Amino acid sequence: MSAAQTFYLSRILGNKIYANQPKPIGRLKDLVVDSSYERPKVVAAKVKMGGEFKYLDFSHWQITKTNGQYKLRCNKVDEIKFPEEHPLLLVKHVLDKQIVDTNGRKVVRVNDLRIAVVESGAFLVAVDVGMEGLLR
Repeated sequence: MSAAQTFYLSRILGNKIYANQPKPIGRLKDLVVDSSYERPKVVAAKVKMGGEFKYLDFSHWQITKTNGQYKLRCNKVDEIKFPEEHPLLLVKHVLDKQIVDTNGRKVVRVNDLRIAVVESGAFLVAVDVGMEGLLR
């Protein structure tokens, strides 16, 4: 089992989230980034728990890859209010949307998003617009 250094958003969407018990606490539905950073930082995860959606602090999460499968673990379940300053939901606002240039022309469609995990947190680092991202 190894810690994921980089991963594509599509690979973890809908995955079960585990805490301190063997039973999952919910499923990942979206990631919230704060765009006020130089690189957009993942600050929260939108999780479906039971029949409702909750936003959990992403600073206590661990994403590991075992046998090609990603496992999401929330070491400390801290529910937070929806971040109001500079929030951006990756699935809702970015994934499968058109990128528009400064002149207002549609350029390409966002097929997937690449996220890197470093010591200071998880950051959005790339937009995949190729055929491989579409197939993923």
